[in-house]
Amino acid sequence: MIVKNKDLTPDRFQTLKKSFLSVTSAIGPAFKRLPSSEFVCNIMVLSSGQGIAAAISLLAAPILGRLYLPAEYGALAIYMSIASVLAGIGNWQYAQGIIVESRDNKAEVLLRLCLVTTAITVAVATILAAGIMLYPNTSHAWQQVRIWFVMLPISTLLGGVVTAWSAMANRKKMYRAMAAIQVASVSLTVAISIAMGVMEYGHVGLMVSYFLGQITTFFAYGYLMYKRRQKKQDIGKSQLLAMGRKHKGFALFTTPSAFVNIFAMQFPIYVLGLLGAVDVVGFFCRARQLMTMPLTLLGGSIAQVFQQRAAADYAREGTCRSLYKKTFLMLSGVGLVPVVLLTIWAPDIFELILGSNWRDAGDIARILAPMLLLRLICNPLSTVFFITNSQRESLFLTISTAFLIITISLCSYLLDYGTLGIIVSFSIAYSIAYIVFLVRSYQLSLAHG
Repeated sequence: MIVKNKDLTPDRFQTLKKSFLSVTSAIGPAFKRLPSSEFVCNIMVLSSGQGIAAAISLLAAPILGRLYLPAEYGALAIYMSIASVLAGIGNWQYAQGIIVESRDNKAEVLLRLCLVTTAITVAVATILAAGIMLYPNTSHAWQQVRIWFVMLPISTLLGGVVTAWSAMANRKKMYRAMAAIQVASVSLTVAISIAMGVMEYGHVGLMVSYFLGQITTFFAYGYLMYKRRQKKQDIGKSQLLAMGRKHKGFALFTTPSAFVNIFAMQFPIYVLGLLGAVDVVGFFCRARQLMTMPLTLLGGSIAQVFQQRAAADYAREGTCRSLYKKTFLMLSGVGLVPVVLLTIWAPDIFELILGSNWRDAGDIARILAPMLLLRLICNPLSTVFFITNSQRESLFLTISTAFLIITISLCSYLLDYGTLGIIVSFSIAYSIAYIVFLVRSYQLSLAHG
């Protein structure tokens, strides 16, 4: 299905090595100018715990790759492709307002508002789950995954609430606890996956471990919020409505933007599913997961700290340009090494680590590598749209770039370019989208400079 990689000649390897060293030597000195003290310390605290979580998953990958088949991971991916969309918009993105709100008592009102909006989304998820379960499709892959959509409302609830609670924890700089929760959730998920894989439960083991990981994260953050409880604040309907109006940009613009963005990210799964290529769905999702895990965990921790610090800088000085540039250099340096290595040796790495069944996932990883580097850089820095109250523009850009991504991917499907062509088109289109967002977010960071 996928063309295998050619062996590297010694001359070609030396050329790549010299190019790589020249790039890293140029980026290296920039780290000396990175902000020290609290900003970097907070990143180190959060990313260290999340790094442990990523290490646990990566160390378990060789075992899981031999316990589960690509098609079984594909079944999980089909469920997650829909659950992630609903979880991503669960609280209507009001959680973003918890971080940028200047007063603590108003942030508490926003937290309550997140719970209310999540409840509404859960009701929608319940209706959607019923429709999916009744959908008349007799394929074996669909029969495997359909019954699990009974859990869709619960996944939506957990996702929306946890996002709100983690935003409050971020506001309070509870980074040690956030990192510990990540480690605990991943550890349990991996342990259950291995145990049920050994007992040959197939895709059921992956599904159960996924849900238990979600539940663990929910209760851990719930306990964290219980510990930080302050004097009870009476919050009435009028306060909720007032805060909803004040931060309506998150509901009106950021939520549709998040929906379109997540939908576009999952679009290859929908298209590959239409082709009945469940094993390719497994290759695609496992490759993307294992590649983005270390990059996203570190990038996510940087994003959380960056957003908190950039919001403070912007409120105080009217610009966050300096922090933007330094964070850009930090993210570029962090992501360059693993992306270069994966671009060159991904098929061999995947076969060595996961087993011979997964070599095709390495070929897909090679295609996705440049896109994922841009994603690592773009996702944290694009929070500038929230900080500068540019949600309307963010929505416009997201819809425009998502339309490009979906159109290109769909054309590959209609023109019968095959599974590989769909993935290549997806990677190119998303790379263009990330570049557009980087350029515009940089301009916004200078808006008051």
